[in-house]
Amino acid sequence: MPSSTSSSSLLFCVLVKSANIQSSDNECYSYVVLKIDNVKSTTTVVKGSQPSWEQEFYFDIADRSADQYDEQLNTGLSGVNERWITLDAELILNRQGQVARTCHPTGHSILICTHIELPSDLTEEESKEIGEKLEILHDILDKE
Repeated sequence: MPSSTSSSSLLFCVLVKSANIQSSDNECYSYVVLKIDNVKSTTTVVKGSQPSWEQEFYFDIADRSADQYDEQLNTGLSGVNERWITLDAELILNRQGQVARTCHPTGHSILICTHIELPSDLTEEESKEIGEKLEILHDILDKE
């Protein structure tokens, strides 16, 4: 559990569940690296073509601007439960050196589950309002 994050911060929670690795043998070793802003987290190394981690990571997103957060939501990596993500071989960077998109699918995929953890010090009214906004956002993303 996160200990260095204040109780008023929003947390982006990522559960790295498992993967399907295209391999002709069971001798491959896999791990996952998650990087959000300047925070980088890594799973343990697991052997096999269908590795399973069930490791959860927390990222403080309270300092992100609304535009950055919307961009993250639009990439499909947040707030919409569980999904398989196809891994691509090449990263396309923007002028600022950040990943803009990827290309050339590898055939590998990873299963992640994500959610936003609300601050523990919200009033009941604030919690209800944020919950309603997240539901609207989830509905919009589910339609895409």
